[in-house]
Amino acid sequence: MFLTGRKPDFLTFGRGGMWLEVKELDPPMSQQLLDLAWASLKERLAKFAGRCSIEAWVAPGFDERVAKRAVHLLSQELRTGLQRDRVLFVAVPSGQFEREVVRIDWISRDHPQIRMVAYQSEDGVYGCPPAVEPTDWAADLQYVDSLSIRQLPAFRVLSVQRPSSLLLRVDFPRSNRPLSGLANGEAHEITTVDRIRKVIDDANEQLRSGQQHRALAGVLTVYFDHLGGGQHDDLMRACFGDLTYLIDTVTKTLRDGHYGLNGAFRPNKNTAVSAIVYRSRRYPTLSLVNPYGRYPINPKWLPGRVTRISNSGEVLVG
Repeated sequence: MFLTGRKPDFLTFGRGGMWLEVKELDPPMSQQLLDLAWASLKERLAKFAGRCSIEAWVAPGFDERVAKRAVHLLSQELRTGLQRDRVLFVAVPSGQFEREVVRIDWISRDHPQIRMVAYQSEDGVYGCPPAVEPTDWAADLQYVDSLSIRQLPAFRVLSVQRPSSLLLRVDFPRSNRPLSGLANGEAHEITTVDRIRKVIDDANEQLRSGQQHRALAGVLTVYFDHLGGGQHDDLMRACFGDLTYLIDTVTKTLRDGHYGLNGAFRPNKNTAVSAIVYRSRRYPTLSLVNPYGRYPINPKWLPGRVTRISNSGEVLVG
Protein backbone atom coordinates (compact mmCIF):
# COMPACT_ATOMS: atom_id res chain seq x y z
CA MET A 1 0.00 0.00 0.00
CA PHE A 2 2.00 2.96 -1.28
CA LEU A 3 0.04 6.17 -1.67
CA THR A 4 1.36 9.32 -3.31
CA GLY A 5 -0.77 12.36 -4.09
CA ARG A 6 -3.94 10.74 -2.73
CA LYS A 7 -5.89 10.96 0.48
CA PRO A 8 -4.39 8.70 3.14
CA ASP A 9 -6.07 5.45 4.15
CA PHE A 10 -8.13 5.29 7.31
CA LEU A 11 -7.65 2.47 9.85
CA THR A 12 -10.07 1.71 12.70
CA PHE A 13 -9.04 0.58 16.19
CA GLY A 14 -12.06 -0.35 18.28
CA ARG A 15 -14.19 2.79 18.51
CA GLY A 16 -11.36 5.02 17.40
CA GLY A 17 -9.15 5.18 14.38
CA MET A 18 -6.30 6.97 12.69
CA TRP A 19 -5.22 8.19 9.31
CA LEU A 20 -2.31 6.27 7.78
CA GLU A 21 0.03 7.60 5.10
CA VAL A 22 2.55 5.17 3.59
CA LYS A 23 5.71 6.25 1.79
CA GLU A 24 8.57 4.32 0.20
CA LEU A 25 11.94 6.07 0.06
CA ASP A 26 13.88 4.88 -2.96
CA PRO A 27 17.60 5.18 -2.21
CA PRO A 28 19.68 7.44 -4.46
CA MET A 29 21.66 5.70 -7.19
CA SER A 30 24.90 6.27 -5.26
CA GLN A 31 23.46 4.39 -2.28
CA GLN A 32 22.20 1.54 -4.46
CA LEU A 33 25.63 1.11 -6.07
CA LEU A 34 27.27 1.24 -2.65
CA ASP A 35 24.92 -1.46 -1.37
CA LEU A 36 25.65 -3.68 -4.37
CA ALA A 37 29.38 -3.26 -3.82
CA TRP A 38 29.00 -3.99 -0.11
CA ALA A 39 27.03 -7.18 -0.88
CA SER A 40 29.70 -8.19 -3.39
CA LEU A 41 32.46 -7.61 -0.83
CA LYS A 42 30.64 -9.59 1.84
CA GLU A 43 30.06 -12.50 -0.54
CA ARG A 44 33.69 -12.55 -1.67
CA LEU A 45 34.97 -12.47 1.93
CA ALA A 46 32.76 -15.40 2.95
CA LYS A 47 35.43 -17.84 1.78
CA PHE A 48 37.73 -16.57 4.56
CA ALA A 49 35.30 -17.53 7.36
CA GLY A 50 37.18 -19.20 10.21
CA ARG A 51 40.57 -18.15 8.83
CA CYS A 52 40.66 -14.46 9.70
CA SER A 53 38.54 -11.60 10.98
CA ILE A 54 38.19 -8.54 8.74
CA GLU A 55 37.10 -4.96 9.25
CA ALA A 56 36.46 -2.73 6.25
CA TRP A 57 36.42 1.01 5.59
CA VAL A 58 35.03 2.44 2.37
CA ALA A 59 35.31 5.92 0.85
CA PRO A 60 34.24 7.61 -2.40
CA GLY A 61 35.22 5.48 -5.36
CA PHE A 62 34.29 2.19 -3.66
CA ASP A 63 32.44 -0.12 -6.06
CA GLU A 64 32.25 -3.79 -7.02
CA ARG A 65 35.45 -3.56 -9.08
CA VAL A 66 37.34 -2.24 -6.06
CA ALA A 67 35.88 -5.00 -3.86
CA LYS A 68 37.04 -7.67 -6.31
CA ARG A 69 40.58 -6.28 -6.51
CA ALA A 70 40.94 -5.96 -2.74
CA VAL A 71 39.90 -9.56 -2.16
CA HIS A 72 42.34 -10.69 -4.87
CA LEU A 73 45.14 -8.88 -3.01
CA LEU A 74 44.05 -10.42 0.28
CA SER A 75 44.07 -13.93 -1.20
CA GLN A 76 47.60 -13.44 -2.51
CA GLU A 77 48.87 -12.16 0.82
CA LEU A 78 47.28 -14.92 2.90
CA ARG A 79 48.94 -17.53 0.70
CA THR A 80 52.30 -16.20 1.88
CA GLY A 81 51.24 -16.60 5.54
CA LEU A 82 49.94 -13.99 7.98
CA GLN A 83 52.52 -13.23 10.67
CA ARG A 84 51.10 -13.11 14.19
CA ASP A 85 53.25 -10.17 15.26
CA ARG A 86 52.09 -7.97 12.40
CA VAL A 87 48.82 -6.17 11.72
CA LEU A 88 47.86 -6.50 8.07
CA PHE A 89 45.97 -3.94 5.99
CA VAL A 90 44.90 -4.45 2.38
CA ALA A 91 44.18 -1.22 0.48
CA VAL A 92 42.92 -0.13 -2.90
CA PRO A 93 44.10 3.50 -3.30
CA SER A 94 41.82 6.37 -4.23
CA GLY A 95 42.31 7.86 -7.67
CA GLN A 96 44.43 6.25 -10.37
CA PHE A 97 46.52 3.17 -9.60
CA GLU A 98 48.44 0.45 -11.41
CA ARG A 99 48.12 -3.34 -11.09
CA GLU A 100 51.62 -3.38 -9.59
CA VAL A 101 51.56 -4.46 -5.91
CA VAL A 102 53.54 -2.68 -3.19
CA ARG A 103 54.17 -3.58 0.46
CA ILE A 104 54.65 -0.86 3.06
CA ASP A 105 55.94 -1.63 6.58
CA TRP A 106 56.16 0.71 9.57
CA ILE A 107 55.64 1.00 13.34
CA SER A 108 52.48 2.69 14.63
CA ARG A 109 51.92 4.90 17.67
CA ASP A 110 51.26 1.83 19.86
CA HIS A 111 54.34 0.09 18.44
CA PRO A 112 52.82 -2.86 16.56
CA GLN A 113 54.39 -3.85 13.28
CA ILE A 114 52.13 -2.65 10.47
CA ARG A 115 52.09 -3.98 6.92
CA MET A 116 49.90 -2.50 4.20
CA VAL A 117 49.59 -4.25 0.86
CA ALA A 118 48.16 -2.09 -1.94
CA TYR A 119 48.12 -1.50 -5.64
CA GLN A 120 50.68 1.06 -6.68
CA SER A 121 49.10 4.51 -6.78
CA GLU A 122 49.87 6.93 -9.59
CA ASP A 123 51.76 9.38 -7.33
CA GLY A 124 53.03 6.93 -4.70
CA VAL A 125 50.80 8.29 -1.88
CA TYR A 126 48.41 6.08 0.12
CA GLY A 127 45.72 6.62 2.74
CA CYS A 128 46.97 5.90 6.27
CA PRO A 129 44.82 3.35 8.13
CA PRO A 130 42.80 4.80 11.05
CA ALA A 131 44.55 4.84 14.46
CA VAL A 132 47.83 3.36 13.21
CA GLU A 133 49.72 6.49 12.22
CA PRO A 134 53.52 6.07 12.33
CA THR A 135 55.04 6.88 15.71
CA ASP A 136 57.20 9.52 14.04
CA TRP A 137 56.02 10.72 10.64
CA ALA A 138 59.56 11.83 9.82
CA ALA A 139 60.90 8.31 10.44
CA ASP A 140 61.53 6.02 7.51
CA LEU A 141 59.23 3.22 6.50
CA GLN A 142 60.01 0.38 4.15
CA TYR A 143 58.47 0.55 0.69
CA VAL A 144 58.77 -2.59 -1.46
CA ASP A 145 57.76 -2.94 -5.09
CA SER A 146 58.88 -5.26 -7.88
CA LEU A 147 61.95 -3.14 -8.61
CA SER A 148 63.44 -2.24 -5.25
CA ILE A 149 63.29 -2.01 -1.47
CA ARG A 150 63.46 1.61 -0.29
CA GLN A 151 63.49 3.45 3.00
CA LEU A 152 61.27 6.53 2.68
CA PRO A 153 59.96 9.14 5.16
CA ALA A 154 56.43 8.19 6.22
CA PHE A 155 54.96 11.57 5.29
CA ARG A 156 56.05 11.05 1.68
CA VAL A 157 54.11 7.78 1.39
CA LEU A 158 51.12 7.99 3.75
CA SER A 159 48.36 10.59 4.04
CA VAL A 160 45.53 10.86 6.57
CA GLN A 161 43.69 13.24 4.22
CA ARG A 162 43.41 10.68 1.43
CA PRO A 163 41.39 7.63 2.54
CA SER A 164 41.63 4.48 0.44
CA SER A 165 38.63 3.55 -1.68
CA LEU A 166 38.59 0.31 0.30
CA LEU A 167 40.72 -0.66 3.28
CA LEU A 168 40.63 -4.05 4.99
CA ARG A 169 42.14 -4.76 8.42
CA VAL A 170 42.94 -8.47 8.76
CA ASP A 171 43.42 -10.26 12.08
CA PHE A 172 43.51 -13.87 13.20
CA PRO A 173 40.13 -15.54 13.79
CA ARG A 174 37.93 -14.12 16.53
CA SER A 175 34.73 -15.61 15.14
CA ASN A 176 33.35 -17.35 12.09
CA ARG A 177 32.14 -14.05 10.68
CA PRO A 178 34.63 -13.00 8.01
CA LEU A 179 33.40 -9.38 7.85
CA SER A 180 33.18 -7.95 11.35
CA GLY A 181 32.48 -4.32 10.48
CA LEU A 182 31.92 -1.84 7.70
CA ALA A 183 32.43 1.91 8.05
CA ASN A 184 31.22 4.38 5.45
CA GLY A 185 31.44 8.14 5.61
CA GLU A 186 29.51 9.17 2.52
CA ALA A 187 26.13 8.74 0.78
CA HIS A 188 24.11 7.75 3.86
CA GLU A 189 25.06 10.74 6.01
CA ILE A 190 24.62 13.31 3.23
CA THR A 191 21.13 12.38 2.05
CA THR A 192 19.09 10.43 4.58
CA VAL A 193 18.08 13.01 7.20
CA ASP A 194 17.06 15.67 4.68
CA ARG A 195 15.07 13.15 2.63
CA ILE A 196 13.17 11.94 5.69
CA ARG A 197 12.31 15.53 6.58
CA LYS A 198 10.98 16.11 3.06
CA VAL A 199 8.79 13.01 3.10
CA ILE A 200 7.35 14.12 6.48
CA ASP A 201 6.50 17.51 4.96
CA ASP A 202 4.75 15.79 2.03
CA ALA A 203 2.82 13.39 4.25
CA ASN A 204 1.68 16.18 6.57
CA GLU A 205 -0.31 17.79 3.76
CA GLN A 206 -2.06 14.53 2.91
CA LEU A 207 -2.83 13.65 6.52
CA ARG A 208 -4.17 17.13 7.16
CA SER A 209 -6.56 16.65 4.23
CA GLY A 210 -7.94 13.52 5.86
CA GLN A 211 -8.21 15.16 9.26
CA GLN A 212 -10.52 17.80 7.76
CA HIS A 213 -13.03 14.97 7.33
CA ARG A 214 -12.37 13.14 10.62
CA ALA A 215 -10.36 14.64 13.48
CA LEU A 216 -8.11 11.65 14.23
CA ALA A 217 -4.39 10.96 14.68
CA GLY A 218 -2.23 10.69 11.57
CA VAL A 219 0.60 8.17 11.23
CA LEU A 220 3.30 8.19 8.56
CA THR A 221 4.87 4.82 7.74
CA VAL A 222 8.16 4.99 5.84
CA TYR A 223 9.59 1.94 4.09
CA PHE A 224 13.32 2.41 3.60
CA ASP A 225 15.91 -0.37 3.49
CA HIS A 226 18.98 1.86 3.51
CA LEU A 227 18.79 3.81 6.75
CA GLY A 228 21.62 1.74 8.22
CA GLY A 229 22.77 0.78 11.69
CA GLY A 230 22.32 4.34 13.04
CA GLN A 231 18.63 4.42 12.13
CA HIS A 232 17.40 5.63 15.55
CA ASP A 233 19.78 8.58 15.58
CA ASP A 234 18.90 9.53 11.99
CA LEU A 235 15.17 9.47 12.76
CA MET A 236 15.67 11.54 15.91
CA ARG A 237 17.70 14.12 13.98
CA ALA A 238 15.22 14.23 11.11
CA CYS A 239 12.25 14.70 13.44
CA PHE A 240 13.67 16.74 16.32
CA GLY A 241 16.70 18.54 14.81
CA ASP A 242 20.46 18.18 14.68
CA LEU A 243 22.14 17.50 18.01
CA THR A 244 23.45 20.77 19.49
CA TYR A 245 25.76 21.45 22.45
CA LEU A 246 26.68 24.54 24.44
CA ILE A 247 30.43 24.99 24.94
CA ASP A 248 31.65 26.20 28.32
CA THR A 249 34.50 28.54 27.34
CA VAL A 250 35.96 28.44 30.86
CA THR A 251 36.17 24.69 31.42
CA LYS A 252 36.40 23.91 27.66
CA THR A 253 33.68 21.25 28.06
CA LEU A 254 30.41 20.46 26.30
CA ARG A 255 27.17 20.71 28.26
CA ASP A 256 23.41 20.75 27.81
CA GLY A 257 23.20 18.63 24.67
CA HIS A 258 19.83 18.97 22.96
CA TYR A 259 18.25 18.59 19.55
CA GLY A 260 18.24 21.77 17.48
CA LEU A 261 15.49 23.79 15.86
CA ASN A 262 15.63 22.37 12.32
CA GLY A 263 13.66 19.17 12.92
CA ALA A 264 10.49 18.24 11.03
CA PHE A 265 8.47 18.08 14.30
CA ARG A 266 7.87 21.57 15.72
CA PRO A 267 4.99 23.31 17.55
CA ASN A 268 3.85 24.98 14.33
CA LYS A 269 5.02 22.51 11.68
CA ASN A 270 3.90 19.02 10.61
CA THR A 271 1.38 18.80 13.44
CA ALA A 272 -0.89 16.56 11.36
CA VAL A 273 1.71 13.78 11.76
CA SER A 274 1.07 12.24 15.19
CA ALA A 275 3.85 9.66 14.76
CA ILE A 276 6.27 8.23 12.22
CA VAL A 277 7.01 4.51 11.78
CA TYR A 278 10.18 3.30 10.06
CA ARG A 279 10.04 -0.19 8.53
CA SER A 280 12.82 -2.07 6.78
CA ARG A 281 13.55 -5.60 5.61
CA ARG A 282 17.04 -5.28 7.09
CA TYR A 283 16.61 -3.44 10.42
CA PRO A 284 14.16 -3.46 13.37
CA THR A 285 10.98 -1.37 13.16
CA LEU A 286 11.14 1.99 14.96
CA SER A 287 8.37 4.45 15.87
CA LEU A 288 8.60 8.08 17.01
CA VAL A 289 5.71 9.98 18.61
CA ASN A 290 5.38 13.64 17.62
CA PRO A 291 4.96 15.62 20.88
CA TYR A 292 3.49 18.49 18.83
CA GLY A 293 0.92 16.34 17.03
CA ARG A 294 -2.50 17.98 16.77
CA TYR A 295 -4.23 14.70 17.61
CA PRO A 296 -2.58 12.45 20.25
CA ILE A 297 -1.97 8.79 19.50
CA ASN A 298 -1.82 5.83 21.85
CA PRO A 299 1.81 4.54 21.74
CA LYS A 300 0.42 1.01 22.11
CA TRP A 301 -0.88 1.29 18.55
CA LEU A 302 2.64 1.76 17.20
CA PRO A 303 4.91 -1.15 16.22
CA GLY A 304 8.54 -1.82 17.15
CA ARG A 305 10.58 0.24 19.55
CA VAL A 306 8.64 3.40 20.38
CA THR A 307 10.37 6.69 21.26
CA ARG A 308 8.46 9.61 22.76
CA ILE A 309 9.22 12.85 24.59
CA SER A 310 7.93 13.28 28.15
CA ASN A 311 6.39 16.49 29.49
CA SER A 312 9.76 17.37 31.03
CA GLY A 313 11.54 16.93 27.71
CA GLU A 314 13.07 13.55 28.54
CA VAL A 315 13.50 11.07 25.70
CA LEU A 316 11.66 7.86 26.58
CA VAL A 317 12.30 4.64 24.66
CA GLY A 318 10.10 1.64 25.29
